[in-house]
Amino acid sequence: GSAEEDCAGECNGDAVTDVCGVCEGTETDPTNCGCEFEVVSLGSASIDAGDSFEIPLSLCNDDPVAGLQVQIIDLPDQMDIIDVQPTDRLPETLTLSWSEQTDGSFIMVIFSITGDDIPAGSGPISTLTYQSTSIYESNVSLSFVETVLSDDAGQEIDHLTEDGTVYVSGEEPPPEPPEAPTGLVAIAGDAEVVLSW
Repeated sequence: GSAEEDCAGECNGDAVTDVCGVCEGTETDPTNCGCEFEVVSLGSASIDAGDSFEIPLSLCNDDPVAGLQVQIIDLPDQMDIIDVQPTDRLPETLTLSWSEQTDGSFIMVIFSITGDDIPAGSGPISTLTYQSTSIYESNVSLSFVETVLSDDAGQEIDHLTEDGTVYVSGEEPPPEPPEAPTGLVAIAGDAEVVLSW
């Protein structure tokens, strides 16, 4: 026949899952669902070339996190990091520090000298402000070079990462230059040089 089972396994039943995937659950806010794994993630954005814009750096953690360090790079390097600010998810007793690196990446560290933690939860823990430095249309990948989460004992916490992308609207990029010739041979002649490759 055409009978279907509901999430509780009842034939033609009316039990449904909530936003967290719990059968007959009552949760309506996805941020209260918890995390299958600890995940550090970067948001994405669509911008116009030359814009300044914000990207959220989010953490989904079921257990408190005592320390976090990330290194983030934009490839191709067409953006400058301008500022990194904590969100309301971080207690005021935690310190957020960041510094730009010579390769165009930046390192951000969150720590506490008083022993406080990033509480369990999900959502942005900091806001990254970037400036687009190119006039051309492109897709720029925001990627983690390195990430470290640690617990109160200083032990590393296993976690996943999710990169972001910035979609830049702008002028059409110029064509790629031709490849440099290989095996170039120059033969001197009378008021001329003959090149072959």
